[in-house]
Amino acid sequence: MTEIAVSIIVSIGGIIVAIIQTKKNKAISIQNDLLTNELNITKKSLDLGVFLKDWSDLYNHISGLINTTEIDRFIVLRAWNGARRPKWTTAVLQIRESGQEPVAYIHFELDNDYIDRLAKLDGGELNYMHVDEMQNSAIKSVYEAEGVKGSLWGIIEKQPKEDGSVAITYCSYSTHQNEGISEETKTKCRLIQGQLKGVSKLFNNG
Repeated sequence: MTEIAVSIIVSIGGIIVAIIQTKKNKAISIQNDLLTNELNITKKSLDLGVFLKDWSDLYNHISGLINTTEIDRFIVLRAWNGARRPKWTTAVLQIRESGQEPVAYIHFELDNDYIDRLAKLDGGELNYMHVDEMQNSAIKSVYEAEGVKGSLWGIIEKQPKEDGSVAITYCSYSTHQNEGISEETKTKCRLIQGQLKGVSKLFNNG
């Protein structure tokens, strides 16, 4: 059985430092508000990551997906600051095939291509991309650097905030195999996606 590597990557300490530095300059108080909002969202994301890791049934299904299919990299991310045009994203939880090094996707700035891809998830369907067929973009550069060949994205939830911003929680199922992700595996990912939405709803109502 393939060993699974789990990583929860959230740099709260770095964000706190940024907030303290920003407070020293009142002229950029708007930036301070943005960073404070990011800290609050990141804390919530960290809690969600721990919750998902401890939710044994769902975790076992994701591990089983990695053990038995071409999927070798599962990441939960959260983007925020804008319902239709989010600005940044941060990885909440990473589950990878053993041997892969987790990458710290923290406060990753989104380009137009990435924002458009997130917008396509609003309908609830999973969105597949084969890296070789993608146009040059920030996410293609990340995938090429990691050696990812195919990735399936799905939204988990959209959560409006009191300040008018929106946190978008979503995930990616990826493979390093040249053939990409098969239709059979996509179906298995859809089943897990339904579970993820249920777990997220339970967490937020908890």
